[in-house]
Amino acid sequence: MLLTVLLLVVVAGVVLASAVVSGQPDVAWFSVLASALGVLLLVVERARHRRAPSGSAGPPVEVMVIDERPHYHRRDCDLVGERRTIALHNDEARELGFTPCRRCRPDTAPVAQAHRGSALNRGGR
Repeated sequence: MLLTVLLLVVVAGVVLASAVVSGQPDVAWFSVLASALGVLLLVVERARHRRAPSGSAGPPVEVMVIDERPHYHRRDCDLVGERRTIALHNDEARELGFTPCRRCRPDTAPVAQAHRGSALNRGGR
């Protein structure tokens, strides 16, 4: 989607420049049309994204991402080790294209810990 909007912005710029150079202001309206179409696509995508259910169960959880690595992790994940990390919420990490680590399972681990804690509070194991 962003690539399409970027293409529309480039087209709008080229059309506007050609309208100025050629001295035909009526052609500049096509630039406005391309820009408006780009804005409309962004608004539709944003609305669609807000309605889509998130992949995590519960509130956002802080996760760690490692530069140049495709996954996000829990703070205590073995794969993180001593590497420099950036803290994000899991929802934000997914929006940026990261996927959850298969080893530490950062989206499900907090939910599992909460269930274990509530079972211990009730006297269960």
